Amino acid sequence: MLTGYDAKTCLFFGSVGKLDMPSVPEAPTKEQVRQACTLVMDDMLGDFPFESDSDRAHTLALFLLPFARELIDGSTPLHLIGKPKAGTGASLMVEVLAMSFLGRAPDMKAPPIRNEEWGKVITACLREAPPFMVIDNLREEVDSAALASALTSNTITDRLLGTSELVRLPVRCVWVATGNNPTLSAEITRRCVRIQINAKVERPQDRSEFRHQDLRGWVREHRGPLIAAALTILRAWIVAGRPRYDGPLLGSYEPWSRVMGGILQHAEVGGFLQDRDRLYEGTDRETETARLLIHSWINHPYLNQRKVSTQQLLDLVMANNVPVQVGGFNDHNANVRLGKYLGGLIDQRFTFQTENGPLTVEFKKDRPSGGSARWRLDTIEGQLPSSDKLRSVDDDPPF
Repeated sequence: MLTGYDAKTCLFFGSVGKLDMPSVPEAPTKEQVRQACTLVMDDMLGDFPFESDSDRAHTLALFLLPFARELIDGSTPLHLIGKPKAGTGASLMVEVLAMSFLGRAPDMKAPPIRNEEWGKVITACLREAPPFMVIDNLREEVDSAALASALTSNTITDRLLGTSELVRLPVRCVWVATGNNPTLSAEITRRCVRIQINAKVERPQDRSEFRHQDLRGWVREHRGPLIAAALTILRAWIVAGRPRYDGPLLGSYEPWSRVMGGILQHAEVGGFLQDRDRLYEGTDRETETARLLIHSWINHPYLNQRKVSTQQLLDLVMANNVPVQVGGFNDHNANVRLGKYLGGLIDQRFTFQTENGPLTVEFKKDRPSGGSARWRLDTIEGQLPSSDKLRSVDDDPPF
């Protein structure tokens, strides 16, 4: 058994069974770092069908994160592994990525059926201080305040189920989720990094041409070299003086961005935190719905330059099949529900590409002293299709 205690970090390492651990260079060369990256990304993960360099970079960052976690003073984002069809290999990817660090596959949790149950699941899991928090096979849209809070907190406080006892739990785990074309709220989406895989075949599970027919067995056999590869990549950045990362940062995760971005930048691995827009496409249904509503409004020949009523926007929602949960035409509460929804869009900005260049508008609400509210779009950049002066619908013919 190989064991060890590091007094500086208060970490204890214990490995049951044989572990052939190669030595880690004191000052890794560029060639040694390149070989370490090749072992991980080509030899171990080369058969996973990544869609872009960004997806590959985020996967390497996920592999390195448990080894580098104590270098990061702050929270880490949710690594969202998405794919269009079951059988593409997302769950297997999580297993082999975690196996090098844990020596076994991580515990997988099914997502709660209802969003209000996320808090209970998170508290129960964090009581075990897991190195990994893996939510496997997301099905329903995820819109959980508890999950959003945990993803940006160093600790959480919650009441134990069935008791009045409050517990305060540290949040130091690596967050991972998998799903077939998962959909998330805007609050969860902005806390994610994207890893997209796509086999581009009808039955991904039927593929057979792989480097390793038993990838789990290969990882177990090569666990020592994989650990050494991770430590080589990390040590190269540290002994170089932790060169400053000069790429994009993820809001609320700046320490994570600088550490992981710096490590990958020093290893000459490109794509980190690129393609952020692609994460929102098809994932953030909340934002897509709002954009569809605004797009319909902008392109309406009568309403696009006018202050409009909630009823007129309700007509627009129904006519364009905008998926806002308001009920039907004859539902007398639909107007109220839409008004509440529109209130959540106030001061939000939306940018669209047009033939005349980018168009950015800001959603606004007028609060008249009497009568019902009026909604409008303020142009921040570009020009709306019509150049008419902004007018109130009260002075115009009915919709």
